[in-house]
Amino acid sequence: MSGDAITLSGTGASSYNWFGGVVNGQSFVPASTSTYSVIGVDASSGCTNTSSVTVNVTPNSTYGITLSSNPTNVISGVSTQYTANILPSGLTAYQIHWYRNNQFFSTTSAPQNSITFTPIGIQDSVYAWLQPAGCYTPDSAKSNSIKVKLAEGLEPTQWPEGVMVYPNPVDDYLMLQGLQNNSKLSLVDFSGRVFHEVPNAQANKIPTSSIPAGNYILQLEMEGRVWYRKSQYGIDLKVFSSGSRFI
Repeated sequence: MSGDAITLSGTGASSYNWFGGVVNGQSFVPASTSTYSVIGVDASSGCTNTSSVTVNVTPNSTYGITLSSNPTNVISGVSTQYTANILPSGLTAYQIHWYRNNQFFSTTSAPQNSITFTPIGIQDSVYAWLQPAGCYTPDSAKSNSIKVKLAEGLEPTQWPEGVMVYPNPVDDYLMLQGLQNNSKLSLVDFSGRVFHEVPNAQANKIPTSSIPAGNYILQLEMEGRVWYRKSQYGIDLKVFSSGSRFI
């Protein structure tokens, strides 16, 4: 393999004279496939003998992987097909190791290069590692990541009956009502960073006084579905001096 060091050593003589700058018993890195010759000298008789060896150098193979999705804009709760685009296109023996939110969850083997599942939550992201068969350096390659996308113009949705989030505006705490035991309410920004999370209805309020100004999403997971509600926190203190307002 190109870049690998080798060592050439003669046997059966007292001294050895290699051609091409090679020193007997010392490692070196051959630049390309070459034939190396050596003259061995017997010290007692003065006799010489010549031998040669051919070293084959295999060039490093290059490859890569990029992910695409269908639909292109991945939406939480919508079944999505993720496809690995592999270079070179003639690569026929490989495995693809799929990761979701930095956790391994599946492996596919050639010729299968896609996987379908339904992302849940706006933090959801997917990437893959390509592991080709054969002599490659490095031995694997990581793809780009595809994340759930949310537009700034996300429309409010009707929440499940009985679920309430109030008051509007709010000073220090956002009150919660109607969450089921298996539900989860998250306050996240548009990059997917979670600022506060209420799992399994373990709390009935969210503190808001320390939340930075900016745009946020309320994400409710309940009854096997996901609901969103857009909110604004302290964007214009002259207007919303008490802190928060929902739209």
